[in-house]
Amino acid sequence: MTRLLPLLQLKRALLLRALGYRYTDETIDVSPRQPSSTSAPDTTDLASLKRTIDACHLCELSKTRTRAVTGRGSDSPVIMFVGEYPGLAEDSSGEAFSGRSGQMLRQMIENVLFLHVNECYITYLIKCTPSQQHRKLGTYTEMCAPYLEQEIALLSPRIIVSLGSGAFDRLTGNTRPLEEVRQTLGHYGDIPVVATYAPTYLLKNPGKKRDAMQDLLFIKSLLKR
Repeated sequence: MTRLLPLLQLKRALLLRALGYRYTDETIDVSPRQPSSTSAPDTTDLASLKRTIDACHLCELSKTRTRAVTGRGSDSPVIMFVGEYPGLAEDSSGEAFSGRSGQMLRQMIENVLFLHVNECYITYLIKCTPSQQHRKLGTYTEMCAPYLEQEIALLSPRIIVSLGSGAFDRLTGNTRPLEEVRQTLGHYGDIPVVATYAPTYLLKNPGKKRDAMQDLLFIKSLLKR
């Protein structure tokens, strides 16, 4: 791991530079963190961020992907939903949460939260679909995290909902298991962050839908504050 650290730092520095960040400190923190205090005065809108992500080749996932999967939805979202990584359906379509997982997420948003899906923004922590041999996700999380941070900076959602534990871990620094952080509040800067089950997990484990319903009711209560 110590041999990999300089490479991770270099790749992260190149990615941040592509996003417009400028550093005066040569030390790059690769640990979970709160929003960087480093400003990006020339950072762009979502369309140009999408072009940057589409052209990204900073890790080996770019060699096996069909498409990088960028977020979609409102540019002033009530909630930003963040999955861990896109699946095969999303790799083919290039659209976040397409297929059965997207149908499940839409039902969660519209039937329980009583929001229209277009009032939300849906994205991933990792922007490319990992193959089976790439399922050790730590490196890819480090490469893609600045993209997610930039999405948050551009959109300023009222609440961030992590679908699975990945985004919650990254954004809050809390690495406890999902079962322990459900219906608790973390924060990314001033933005509340909560975690619930990913739609894909619920499709495979329908017995957890009752628990997910309780999580959604907790999220709904936050919207009333």
